Amino acid sequence: MFSGSIFVYNVRDYNGSIPLSHVLSAPASPATSGKSTFITWSPDGYCLFAGYERGWATWSVYGKPGGNSFSVDTRLLERNAGEGYLGGVRTGSWVSGGGEIMLVKEGGDERIWVTEFARSAVTGCFCSANIARSVLQTNEKILIYRGYDKSDITAISQETSVLWHHVQMPPVYLVDNWPIRSVVISPDGRYVAIAGRRGLAHYSVNSGRWKTFINENMEQDFVVRGGMCWYQHILIAAVECDDLYEVCDPRKFTFQPNSLTFAPIIVETLFSRVATRQLVITTHRDPTIPRHLHIARWR
Repeated sequence: MFSGSIFVYNVRDYNGSIPLSHVLSAPASPATSGKSTFITWSPDGYCLFAGYERGWATWSVYGKPGGNSFSVDTRLLERNAGEGYLGGVRTGSWVSGGGEIMLVKEGGDERIWVTEFARSAVTGCFCSANIARSVLQTNEKILIYRGYDKSDITAISQETSVLWHHVQMPPVYLVDNWPIRSVVISPDGRYVAIAGRRGLAHYSVNSGRWKTFINENMEQDFVVRGGMCWYQHILIAAVECDDLYEVCDPRKFTFQPNSLTFAPIIVETLFSRVATRQLVITTHRDPTIPRHLHIARWR
């Protein structure tokens, strides 16, 4: 660690099986970066932040380099005291569920800097649409990449701010349900849904409008536990409600101006001896959406 290198190990069990996974090196020479001062994983385990005497750097969980401050012109730091944290940090701590990190500058300055991070929606909701379409989330907004609808030449020639669609999350939802834990985009990129501590809300890219629950009590009655996904214009969410687990049938959403309601799908659990770990059987009462979802678990 004092040489600037970080050794990441894979802890498989508690019997001493801890093989070396990979080694992370600072994106600058030891003479430029200085010694490592501290390292910390983000609460979700997807980002590793390392502070150095003359800068800082980030990596993904598998060692892919992220942002760093070693390319900053030191002359600019001397003239702008408000950016001092870019020249080296002594310690830091993640806050806001991993959306921000508080940093203390190296060199006697006791001020605290707060740096906001934008993370991929895949970290909170792993699904094919989030992988195929880039969506980033911060504490108060989501960023949707719009370069997929443009040619490569057009995308290259345009500024980054034009290619990313910035969407402010609805304050009426954030005030009671922050932080946002899950974000999911539809396969065609037209709709985005978010879920925080309780309830959910969704956004139409074409209209630029958010829809939240018309009844706040209904919003507080459930929490998204098993993730969300879109089927065309239909949002499906696996939720916990009154200690019961349900699959939300969004076809029953009552779409009123900026509002919605929902009705659950009946979930039944059947036990059987099967060769695989679980077998999913759907019974169609409806030609488009299964009204009963039977999950057979192996035991």
